[in-house]
Amino acid sequence: MLDAFVALGRDVWARPTTGVGGEHVFHITGVQRLFEVADFYADLGQSWLLSEDARNVDRHGRRHQLRIVVLGDRVLRVCEHVQNDPDAPCNEARGAVSTLLPAGALSARHSAIAVHATRALGLPLVRAHPDRAASGAVDGTVC
Repeated sequence: MLDAFVALGRDVWARPTTGVGGEHVFHITGVQRLFEVADFYADLGQSWLLSEDARNVDRHGRRHQLRIVVLGDRVLRVCEHVQNDPDAPCNEARGAVSTLLPAGALSARHSAIAVHATRALGLPLVRAHPDRAASGAVDGTVC
């Protein structure tokens, strides 16, 4: 666990392996907190994972995340999530504001990344984080 924390740059998110609406998700930047979170999950008997921070904080300290729904080669839906607390998950259940954007608002580059991420995973429907897609930050849920 400590090796993974270091390899991921000491700025990570810990989250349950099964999503729970942003609950039990922690932003970790220190070793002490890492061990506290590990103990928390152990007490719950919950399996969990670490992921590198997306560094998606704007100059005002807010986190931004695009959630893109792709079907085949088409972007069907784009949601922008904005979280005022940079240490909270970018999830509506945790205070983020979600705004539905027109699919045409997405740049050609981000559309291509989302489509390629879908193909790479072999999934017909996937949510992609375009600022992190090159490093594999995609999952199979929709916004």
